[in-house]
Amino acid sequence: MDSKCALIITIGDEILSGRTIDINASLISSELSKIGISTIKHISLPDNISEISKTIKTFLNQRIVLIITGGLGPTGDDKTLEAVSSAINMGMILDNNLYKKVKRRMKGRDDNIVKKQATIIDGSTLLKNSYGIAPGVYIKKCKTDIFLMPGVPSEVNYILKKYVINMLKKGKTNLPFQLRLFGITESEIVTIINAEMGENITNKLAFLPSYGYVNIILYKDKFSKKEMLHYGNKLKKIFRFYIVNNKNRSIEKNIADLLIRKKLTVACAESCTGGLLLKKLTDTSGASKYLSGGIIAYSNNSKIEILNIKKDIIKKSGSVSEIVAEKMATNVKNLFKTDIGISITGIAGPSGGSKSKKVGLVYAAIHYKKSIKTYKYIFTGNREIIREMTANYILFELYRRIKYE
Repeated sequence: MDSKCALIITIGDEILSGRTIDINASLISSELSKIGISTIKHISLPDNISEISKTIKTFLNQRIVLIITGGLGPTGDDKTLEAVSSAINMGMILDNNLYKKVKRRMKGRDDNIVKKQATIIDGSTLLKNSYGIAPGVYIKKCKTDIFLMPGVPSEVNYILKKYVINMLKKGKTNLPFQLRLFGITESEIVTIINAEMGENITNKLAFLPSYGYVNIILYKDKFSKKEMLHYGNKLKKIFRFYIVNNKNRSIEKNIADLLIRKKLTVACAESCTGGLLLKKLTDTSGASKYLSGGIIAYSNNSKIEILNIKKDIIKKSGSVSEIVAEKMATNVKNLFKTDIGISITGIAGPSGGSKSKKVGLVYAAIHYKKSIKTYKYIFTGNREIIREMTANYILFELYRRIKYE
């Protein structure tokens, strides 16, 4: 497969109405960019056979990757397969092997529903879905590589990384150089590169921001091998204090490696993130070697009774304050007898803000090597964004402290 660009189509009335946030398009674009495939367009369409089919026909027989998510279920509003079948003029058949598997998974359901779920486009390749019932689908139509995936993000993530990316990588020669940064905005990065390397270089780079991360990508169709090495090394030097790595490893994985190597232990006290920090720290296998435990002290009462923060402190400064963050970090460290204590307290919204403390205000602290450092953030966005940014930012501060101190 030698396609260099992609079109992503997300299907669903719920996306167009705003009831569901389309996170699949962002995920897919991010993964494609890592293997040198740029996304030229995101399109959202309703559950309408005519609309889906007409759009697909517009892009057929072009040398692109066409990725479609959503509408692969067994209900009446799942119309993607029928629409694709019509657009590419390939018939649909009942797959007997898939029918048997679906029948076991959907035991007791109406047989017509089971048969619809087991009906596929004749000549397509099925991509196993270990997280759900509907498989992914691959079809080669002339020059176009077509991938169909369910709309559930966990299923998209699995099929995308397990099959789609690996299939697209085969034979590719334009894999990019990538630098993964954190704690610096895209606009700040561009300003620095313009000053250090010139605008002619900035215009050739791709920037992919996500929840505090920014990936800088150099594509081989824009740089020679010598230039790639030269500019890549220069970028590493300029942004050395913001680098997570030049691959796609998460902050969590880097932290896990450092904590294990240095034989350090961690405990967490969270409020507004509600356990998200703990989740991220336990996403890496072997977390029991460095994570002793944590407390979700959401209410003032839990901060007072479990974390032993004096009532007067909360009354005077408020639960979202620098001193409360410090006390939370210190006390959770002492409670679990760990080397490091981390805390988060803030207002994730949409309610809870005031004139003096608006939604998005977060205080976090890290107690490490007998030193407490407190961090104040003011994030914008919805509740999910604020919580995700908070957890990512304090993890990056933890990463920098254990790496450089």
